[in-house]
Amino acid sequence: MWRSRWRWAGTAWEYILPDSRHRYVGRLDAAGLHFDSKKAATKAVADLMPALRSHLAQQSLTQPEFTMLHPGGPRIIEDAERAPGLDHNPDPQADKLTRHAWATLREQGNLGGAAVMAVLSRTHDDPPADGARGLLLGFGPGFAAAAATATWLA
Repeated sequence: MWRSRWRWAGTAWEYILPDSRHRYVGRLDAAGLHFDSKKAATKAVADLMPALRSHLAQQSLTQPEFTMLHPGGPRIIEDAERAPGLDHNPDPQADKLTRHAWATLREQGNLGGAAVMAVLSRTHDDPPADGARGLLLGFGPGFAAAAATATWLA
């Protein structure tokens, strides 16, 4: 069991994209929980980026040094990379901020909310520098997003 090496260091942010409930819907039946995506869901992350940019500017975090990003799919990661300081690098082998999300998606697939734990584990195995400021970012039905800034402690 690893010990947590990051600490929360900012204001948590939660956002529901207006008029987006139809984009990504959870459905419960006898077989379990299922998610149904509409075509408009593919643009949801890009559509909420202006609100995230505003939050990060308020936190004085325009260039995160690490991310723990929900690996919900290639489009989600690519659109999240367009947030401030998370510029998209088309080289999948590049040492970029979203490398742990890409590796988790590639090796384990989209495990839903549990995928964030795999990204956290990879971040602990390949940590940022002591004192690095970063972004924790996840997405969910509705279309909803939650984020927080964090500081890595070695």
